[in-house]
Order: sequence, then C-alpha cells, then structure tokens
Amino acid sequence: MGQVAVNVNGRSYRFDCGDGEEARLQELAAYIKDRIDALTREYGQVGAERLMLMAALLITDELWDARAVLAEKAAANGQLSTPVDAPADTPANVPVAVSVSDQPNGRTGVQSNGSNKSRASAEKREQDAIRSEYRRKAASGDV
Repeated sequence: MGQVAVNVNGRSYRFDCGDGEEARLQELAAYIKDRIDALTREYGQVGAERLMLMAALLITDELWDARAVLAEKAAANGQLSTPVDAPADTPANVPVAVSVSDQPNGRTGVQSNGSNKSRASAEKREQDAIRSEYRRKAASGDV
C-alpha cells in the first residue's frame, strides 16, 4: 500500500493509495494546491474550507467543460454523445465565476458572479483562457 503526504494551504494530509499510484496522487494534489494558492493570492486567507470549496467548484467546471468537448467529439464520430455519468441538466458552456466578497456583517462570503464587475470580467477572461487552452490541448491530443 502506497502513502502520500500532501501539503495544502499550510496543512499536511496523509493519503493511502495503491502501489504505484503515488506519483499520480502527487500530481493531482499539486494541481489542487496550485489552484488553492492562486485563490489565496487573489482573495487572501478566507478559510481552508472555503478555499477548498472554491477550488472544487472551479475544477468541476473544468471537468464539465472537458466532458462537453469529449461529447462533441463523440457526436462528430457518431458515438454516444453524453457521458453516462454527466448530470442531465448541466447547462452547456455557462462559465462559473467564484469570487469572495465582504459581507455587511464583517464576514467573508463566497458568491458566484461577484458584484465587482471588473473582478468578475477578469475572472471570466481567465476562465475562458483556461478553457481555450484545455480545448486546444484536447483537440491536439495533448490531454
């Protein structure tokens, strides 16, 4: 049984995995850590749970976009057009913007499509760039 230590947001987590799966688990953890580090740089330390949830939402958005690309390719090839485990009511090509705002009660909250229009448009541009890069890589077979 393999074991991997993952450090995210100043905390250490230990995970068990199958033999030979350590490198993959470290790669996945590094990707999540990079997303959380970017969110921390942008919004500050808003709490571990909130940062994890924000990262999970952004990564899930990427996953659904990747599924849509695969479904389009499958449909073009006459194969099954929707992945079996994809949510049936998922809106297609609707970007998710996650931002942090200061609430009147002094607490920090997470909201989608933030009220600060410049921040929301910057986030949308960043997300669009990420999606475009992923789609380009997927189309060339680099994913």
